[in-house]
Amino acid sequence: MTVMNIKTGSDLVEFICPSCSARWFREYGVRYCEEPDGDTRDYYWWNDLPALPPFSAEGAVECPQCGTRTAGRLARRRFAESPSAPPPGAATPSAATA
Repeated sequence: MTVMNIKTGSDLVEFICPSCSARWFREYGVRYCEEPDGDTRDYYWWNDLPALPPFSAEGAVECPQCGTRTAGRLARRRFAESPSAPPPGAATPSAATA
């Protein structure tokens, strides 16, 4: 199966424990993939290990204060720049020869 439109980035996820109201954040690496049939899949990792989506009951994490499993909410999403894109301020080939 061919995968198209791959973006990588990071999601900052906020967790608020429903039992003790503790609040904490985790930053997950994420790869967003769109398949030719239009389906999209997100692949997460945390601490260099594969992780379930932290927004789901399956991917809920333990509260550091009381241990209650808590699903998170997206606080910030960042995409990595495409490796083919020139860095900001880089000279373009036409500018370099002018």
